Amino acid sequence: MLRVGLVETSKEYRINTGYEPREWQAKVHQSLRRFSVLNVHRRAGKSLLCVNHMLHTLLNCEHKNPFGAFIAQNYASAKR
Repeated sequence: MLRVGLVETSKEYRINTGYEPREWQAKVHQSLRRFSVLNVHRRAGKSLLCVNHMLHTLLNCEHKNPFGAFIAQNYASAKR
């Protein structure tokens, strides 16, 4: 479950999801491009990385009504 907390900082709101990227995830966040390939093991946190990167991108988008989607191979995988 995603827990979101709003913190007011001088006319801005900062959203804290509690996500702390691992060292390799922080490097990926810095170097992601439109098409990127990640070769990491099964439980490395790829989905968590992608969802949080998408949230960050959507929340900082300058478009009026941005939207995004996380597509998984099945419902159970997307729900976790």
